[in-house]
Amino acid sequence: MTTQQPPLRERLASGVFLAPEKELRAILVLVVAFFCAFLALPAAMVLIRSFTGADGGASLGNYAATFADLDFLASIANSLTVSCASALVATGLAFLLSCTVNCTNVPAPLKRAIGLLGQLPMLLPTITYGFAIIYTFGRQGLLTRALGFQAFDIYGFNGLLMGYVIYTLPTAFLLIDNSFRFIDKRYLIVSRVMGDSPAQTFARTIVRPLAGARRRGRRRSRRQPGRKGRRGSERGLRGRPGDHLLQRRPRCPGRLPDRAG
Repeated sequence: MTTQQPPLRERLASGVFLAPEKELRAILVLVVAFFCAFLALPAAMVLIRSFTGADGGASLGNYAATFADLDFLASIANSLTVSCASALVATGLAFLLSCTVNCTNVPAPLKRAIGLLGQLPMLLPTITYGFAIIYTFGRQGLLTRALGFQAFDIYGFNGLLMGYVIYTLPTAFLLIDNSFRFIDKRYLIVSRVMGDSPAQTFARTIVRPLAGARRRGRRRSRRQPGRKGRRGSERGLRGRPGDHLLQRRPRCPGRLPDRAG
């Protein structure tokens, strides 16, 4: 005679399929040992060898010889240059795309297309960026064959800059776009009614709220990181940075038309 087993939900609730505490600890120990054996131990061995001289004693000669090499210093300078340039370009492009999506009258299908294209590189393997750049702008690329000449050299700074910008753009776009969503769009209308120029509207209703959100979110995240840091960022975007527009008098005479009219 077979006994009927309880439903799956009851068995999970009773702990039948849950591993005991000792097994969880054993799994944790195995994972930590794996990382120590294949990551921490080799790194420690390399670090020890770096402080070992030719005679087998402790020495800083390896570091002195490395930093005395002009080629090594040039490589560090080139790396910093490419990193800073790609960060600036990616942040600028992400800001323009986010501003276009959230603060302009661009048609909705185009806004959705910009949002999807801005996130598309995140879904592709990183090696795809290199292949795409080489097969498009390389010496035998599609664009080079169509034009009959290579538009610019990609085997150097230009190629690295393009690859890093494509790699960094989705993350920067998502972060800035998320901040734009908390800006009250009514401040844009109020600023134009007050007679502000496009530059003043941009500075007072977009740049200033974003700067306030950055300061308040960073201050709140230092005090209480996590969820309250995000609330501080949202409060910085919605709060005081744009309230000064409501305290000014409009420069245009007359009466504002009703919505129904």
